[in-house]
Amino acid sequence: MPHFGRWFPIPHTSFSVPSSESKRGKCTRREHLPGPARGLRLIIFMAIAILLSTGCARPSQSERSIGTITKPFEFNQTEWETRALAGKLWESMKPARCDCIDDAELVKRYFQADPSERKSMEDRAERILSKQIRQALIEEGIWNPFDSFLPFKVVFPPVDFEFEPPPSLLVVSPREEIKIIKRKTLGPDLPLAEKESIEAQVDRLGYSSLVVELGGVGFTVPTMVYETSDLRRAIEIAVEEWFHQYLFFHPLGFAYALDSLGWRENPDIATMNETIAGIVSKEIAEKVYRKYYAAEGEESHPAEGPSEFKLLMREIRINVDKRLAAGDVAGAEAYMREQRDFLASKGYYIRKLNQAYFAFHGTYADEPTTVSPIGLDLQKLRAGSASLAEFVSKVKHMTNYTDLKEALK
Repeated sequence: MPHFGRWFPIPHTSFSVPSSESKRGKCTRREHLPGPARGLRLIIFMAIAILLSTGCARPSQSERSIGTITKPFEFNQTEWETRALAGKLWESMKPARCDCIDDAELVKRYFQADPSERKSMEDRAERILSKQIRQALIEEGIWNPFDSFLPFKVVFPPVDFEFEPPPSLLVVSPREEIKIIKRKTLGPDLPLAEKESIEAQVDRLGYSSLVVELGGVGFTVPTMVYETSDLRRAIEIAVEEWFHQYLFFHPLGFAYALDSLGWRENPDIATMNETIAGIVSKEIAEKVYRKYYAAEGEESHPAEGPSEFKLLMREIRINVDKRLAAGDVAGAEAYMREQRDFLASKGYYIRKLNQAYFAFHGTYADEPTTVSPIGLDLQKLRAGSASLAEFVSKVKHMTNYTDLKEALK
């Protein structure tokens, strides 16, 4: 799968999960399919994912140089998926047992527990959340990529994720402009010294680079969600990574795959995918959270306003673009170093502020580091849609920004 996942800063304070009595419902069986059928489904989906996520264009000399630098640190997707799917396959072969899909108390205990105490509850918490997400998707009328011409009302791809430290991502941008020209998936939790060594070697090739920690990834089967004490955010990431897999079977997501593999560059399509996935994940996560975990009388998650940090970052991005457009690369880089120190003095710590930073974060049109109008346009399209399913139906067949502008007319 093409999606590399959104970066989510890990909060310094713990998220307090409401302890009010959760809404209870009747128990349902763990799966509707018999064990062997579930196992076959996992095998088929794994084969599709591996087939469509592999392969690349012939690398250039610079790409080979970057590959040499990153090779000792690269994420072994095959090894991880083999281990994860072996566990899932073993679980699927066991006799079905009764689980309450809205057994919110166990999930709340999981998120309140210390990391050392979570392991015994992890599998059940993942399974319960997956079923709750799947139920929310069904209620919204979002089923599978083939439901318009096949009468199978089942959610596909399976909503299946692991709480696991996701891989890191090396982002490479030219120094002369802000855009992603290379991505490399690296192992999780790289020490700071190794990150800086990789970046220094890539920068010496004439690029701007940055190793970022991801909050989740959708190119693995199952998907990966970083371990956090923030329940709402965990649900949001799980939905976002599933939705990227869902979109892959539509023109919008497939065009993103071509862009990620370097076969057909289109930065607008990446921004559209990430922004749409963000819209869907926030709505579905809010639905799940309100139904199973919100305390009595708890208000909905408030929309974030233009914080000081967002306003500062947007001003910095605009000024960097002006300097780069004038050909003043050295001036732009000196300005970014100065602004990084200024932000730190105000309590906003960014390890490295450079072209690669803006290239990665600018992909998300709901972040202040973007200058793209795509975010506002997609919000307008969502506001003009009667339902989330109608919005998804409008966007999933798009292949460029022109399609979005046409849909708004």
